[in-house]
Amino acid sequence: MKKKNDVIKKLQTELQQIINFSKENIGRIKNEQDKQESADKKNHEGKVQRLQNEIVQLKTQLQNLVLEHREKEQDLRRMKFKVESQVEGLIQKYDGEMNERQEEYEEIEAAYNAQKKQLDEVEERFKTMSAEYDQIQEERRLAREKREAAEREMALMVKAATTVQAFWRSFKVRKALKARKKKGGGKKGKK
Repeated sequence: MKKKNDVIKKLQTELQQIINFSKENIGRIKNEQDKQESADKKNHEGKVQRLQNEIVQLKTQLQNLVLEHREKEQDLRRMKFKVESQVEGLIQKYDGEMNERQEEYEEIEAAYNAQKKQLDEVEERFKTMSAEYDQIQEERRLAREKREAAEREMALMVKAATTVQAFWRSFKVRKALKARKKKGGGKKGKK
């Protein structure tokens, strides 16, 4: 946008310079004419006929200059119109581009807002699922600890039962051996 503004300012400056130059030219020519007429009036005596001829010539020159300046003025007007048309075209083009950019921005913003909303929803679901996951992990940990404690208790009970069974078998074997000794000893005594 700054470049376009710079171009517009540059064109306006050039146009103003051309207008100022034309005004200065016209002013200078009119000043010269006024000076010439003043000089002619001072030398009027004895030179009336010659001056009249010169006046006719000067009028012709003036008319030519006026015509020339009218043509220049028309050229300048055409140039001014052309520049104004170009500036108007640039402004319309800029407005069109800005409208397109605004539409693109609004589309991008709408898409961003939709994605942001989805992201917020996903994050909210993730928080809920994360809390549920943490709860499940805690329940599993407690269940594992309970199971491990039960397994340790069962292992102790099995070990204790095995020990008791071993003592019991040992006791039965000793008792049986004693009973056999007693039986065997009684038979020997009878012989």
